[in-house]
This record gives sequence, C-alpha cells and structure tokens, in this order.
Amino acid sequence: MQKRLLIIAIVLSLNACSGGGSGIAPALPYPIDANTATISEVQGDGNVSPMLGQRVKITGIVTGDFQQGDADTGRNLGGFFMQMAIGDGDPATSDGIFVFDQNSAINNVVITQLVEVTGTVTENFFETHIVADSVRVVGSGAIQPTDLSFPATTVANSDGILIADFERFEGMFVGLADPATISDVFNLERYGELTLSSTDRLYQFTNSNAPDMAGYGAHKEDVASRSLILDDGLSLQNPDDIHYLKPTASNSADYSVRVGDTVAIAGGNIRFSRGSGGSGKESFRLEPAFDPLFVSQNVRNSVPPDPGGNVKVASFNVLNYFTTIDNGQNNCGPDADMGCRGADSTLEFARQHQKTVNTLLAMDADVVGLMELENNGGVALQSIVDAMNVVVGNGEWASIETGVIGSDAITVGLIYRTSVVQPAGTFAVLTSMSDSRFNDRRNRPTLAQTFDAVSDGGRFTVA
Repeated sequence: MQKRLLIIAIVLSLNACSGGGSGIAPALPYPIDANTATISEVQGDGNVSPMLGQRVKITGIVTGDFQQGDADTGRNLGGFFMQMAIGDGDPATSDGIFVFDQNSAINNVVITQLVEVTGTVTENFFETHIVADSVRVVGSGAIQPTDLSFPATTVANSDGILIADFERFEGMFVGLADPATISDVFNLERYGELTLSSTDRLYQFTNSNAPDMAGYGAHKEDVASRSLILDDGLSLQNPDDIHYLKPTASNSADYSVRVGDTVAIAGGNIRFSRGSGGSGKESFRLEPAFDPLFVSQNVRNSVPPDPGGNVKVASFNVLNYFTTIDNGQNNCGPDADMGCRGADSTLEFARQHQKTVNTLLAMDADVVGLMELENNGGVALQSIVDAMNVVVGNGEWASIETGVIGSDAITVGLIYRTSVVQPAGTFAVLTSMSDSRFNDRRNRPTLAQTFDAVSDGGRFTVA
C-alpha cells in the first residue's frame, strides 16, 4: 500500500491548522528575513493574488515534482509544488503554490526538500503561481496530505460551467479519504485526464428522469459538487504514451481503466487550469505525486447477454474517420472549404483504418450505424465496406448510399450484412424540414432506413 505521508527528514509533530495546512515543521537553518512573504499571503483569500506582479521570496517544502528535464519524464508541468511547513490557520487561504521554473530546472528539486524561492507572483489561466528566478535548497521536511471533502461547494468557471470549488486548496498537497469512482474517460487520450466522482458513477439526468429544467439544474449542481478531474501531470496533448493506460507498480499490465472502476490516491496537488496546452475544461485538477491504485469494479462482459431475436443492430463512433489526409488545408467538407479532422499522415490513417475494420468485424453485428465519417459523398464509408468484404467475402457487406448529408465536415452512415437484411424502400434524411422536432441547427441530420430480415421478413427501421 502506498503511504499517505511523505518520507520525513526532520520530525516535529503538528496539528492540522489551516485550509488545508497541516504538516511537520522542519528546523529552519536561517532566520526568516523581512522580505520573505508566506505562501498564504501570496495566495490570499480570493481567486487572484493580492500580491500579483510583486517580486517575493517564499519558503516551503516541495510536495510535488513536475519539473521538465529531470529523471521523472512522466510528470512534466514546468515546475513544482511547495507548501508552508506550518499553515496560517485561515481556512480561506491556501498554504501551497505552484512554482514555474521556466522549464529550465533552475535547481532540480525533489519531494521533501525545504526550498527558498524568489520570483514574481503571476496568474496563469486564473491560477496563482510564482515565476522563479532563484530556487535554493535550505533543508528538508514533510507535509501530510489534507483530505478533500465532498460534496464541495460549487462555482461557475469562466465558461459558465459549474465546477467544484477548491480554490482554498490551490497548490496544496491533498488526498482522498475514500476511493473515488471513475465516471468519465472521454478526455483520457487527448488530455490524459479522468473525471472522478466521490460516490457512485455519474449519469446523465435523463437516464433516470423525465426532462425537467429545475431538476436538471439541481442535477448539474450535484454532479459538480461530487466531481474532480484526475490529471496525468503532463502538459502534452495526445501523447504517444497514455499515462493511465500504462502498467505501473500499482496495476498489472492486463488492467485497463474503465468507467465504474475505483481509484485510491495517496496524495497529490490541486491546480486550476484547462486541459493540456491551454484547451479543454477549465477546472480544478488533482496532480498525483504517486501512481494511483485502480481497482476493477465494472468488469466488461466478453459478449453481451443474448436477448433472443435474429438480427443484431449496433452503433459505432469511428472518431473522425477521414480518407482525406489532414495537411492543414481547408479542403474537406461538402464544399471542400472546411478543415479536415482525421489522420495527419498515410501511416496514421492506415492504423485508424485497420483498427476500425477489425472492430466492426469483431462486433459481429448485422446493421451498424456509424458516426463521425468524413462527409465526402460516401467515399470514406465505402472504404470501410470494401475492407470488410476483403475479409468476409465480396458482397457480404454493403452501405446505404446517401451521398453528402448536411453541411458539416462529418456525417453519419449505415452499413449492413446483405445475407441477413435487405433495405426496404429508400433512405430518409430527417431534418427540421421533415419535422420541427429534428433540430438540425443543433444536431447533424438523422439518417433513417427500413430493413427486412431475410430469414422471416420482419421489418424494422434504424435511425
């Protein structure tokens, strides 16, 4: 089991006393001079530092090492987190802060070192930090993590989205008293992040409720109060190595992160930012100092339960499957005036193409609705069908030939197994012209097709 206490160099017990601040006080090898500010003074009790733009000298213990250019290549944010050995006793102010060392590793620090930092107070995407021009190791010590409490109070970010408000813990070394549940993996590959919830999985409001504005508002408040983003500690988008998909000392090579699983975190630092590279959701994030321990709680069935019947229908998002290589030009879309969204090279497309075909064949469905196809008159769709027929036999798979649908760069499509079903009549593209309830100003046009089962003539419609 991972320890929830950093290795202690100098021991002096201390009770928790701040908005987080708890820890073990080191023996200071020098007097604190009058020019030295405390971290909590720099942080203040608001979203913006009261010392913004000032040059300060602060002292604290390193609680998170995310420097560039050091031996730990798995945690690179361009700096490190440090925290006051003794908090100020004010629950409204944070005792920790992020120090940006300008990606130069002015001094390579490690967790438990007591450091003196001189630099300028800056706000970066509403996160208070120090841009350092001097980092000096002056001793050692340790900080005990402060447990976050849920449900948290909420606040709207600059995009108007409700998030849990952990401003008073910004930069601090924190932990989770209980394992959290993985509720969203959507941004795992792009930003290396997972959305955690303090209790069970989070569901869409209409999963168990009829549409209701008041109820939905309360639902959003509840979801925000119980959510926290677990970040990978990297500033890269779409890295070749997905941190939480790699085997670690805590998890075996055959484990794969899945919604519904739980995760235990020994300790990490709270920061406020968007996803890697300044895009993505603006939110408070937990940057773990140690590899989290994931526990499988939602085992995937090898095959879905058999409901009976003689036709299998499925859907599959092919995630921007473009046969047109993205070379940075606006040559995609129905009028060839939109940016391409698919592979950046023929090699990358070959990988995407083979993975897509292999997945569709492994699904073993009879009718499949596809999403996020390049809207190029059926060329992308036909490339998938042709490849599937190479494997299973010519003519076994076919597509509904629609031509261009809508005006976006991506569209939907239907493929089917000809030995199992046959189209009945022509397809329909459902827009607001068909029925006002099909709002194609907010959604892509819907493709509908009726099929007859070859075995018994049973008729059904897929949309």
